[in-house]
Amino acid sequence: MARPRTYELGLILLLVQILHLGADSIPPVTLGLVLIHTLLYMNIIAKPWSALDVCISAKTVWQDKEWKRIILSAFEHGDDMHLYYNMVSLILKGRLLERIFGPIKFIALILFLTIFTSIYYVVLSYGMSVLTNDPTELTHCAIGFSAVLFAMKTILTRQNPDTYQSILNVEVKATYAPWFELFIIHVLVPNASFKGHLSGILVGLTYTDTPIGWALDYVVDQLYNVSQHDRIDTGEK
Repeated sequence: MARPRTYELGLILLLVQILHLGADSIPPVTLGLVLIHTLLYMNIIAKPWSALDVCISAKTVWQDKEWKRIILSAFEHGDDMHLYYNMVSLILKGRLLERIFGPIKFIALILFLTIFTSIYYVVLSYGMSVLTNDPTELTHCAIGFSAVLFAMKTILTRQNPDTYQSILNVEVKATYAPWFELFIIHVLVPNASFKGHLSGILVGLTYTDTPIGWALDYVVDQLYNVSQHDRIDTGEK
């Protein structure tokens, strides 16, 4: 069993950020996600896997059919600062989206984004392998929640597409902000997963600009309404 991580800088900074914002200002599902990611990273929640066991690549998912990686890869982080930046981003985006969608739809949204960003990552890996004639694209193995975060950012920008966001002191129209951020991160942090971030943007657009998003919302609404009806019929409160 791995030793718990406790005093790493990223963990301390994350705690300071949560205390600064106030835990009561973070909606429950968002806060729960942050806690799950953090406790997994700290090895307080025991994991029967290592990062290498669950990182996602086209080879491991499509060829080897290790389907668990589609979800578990999103819950691993490379180091404390990787966790810190992702969790702060999750807090900022999650507390907005959770209030817009409500907790039930937000949970469904996160599950959808997690699964589909992984699927898109595999598809992009195959596509880039064919385009570049580079078989190593199939074996690039990624972990982290940043693809989901890019999808969340894309969904948020579609809520108010005509507003502007400041990125590195550059005013960018909200519609183009995820693409601008994708380019900036690729230039400044070349080791970051370009395919992962791109898959996040594409999945965000899939949700907002295709019938898939409407269908997901409809299914969740129907299931939730049935659940509420059953509780009323059985006298549960």
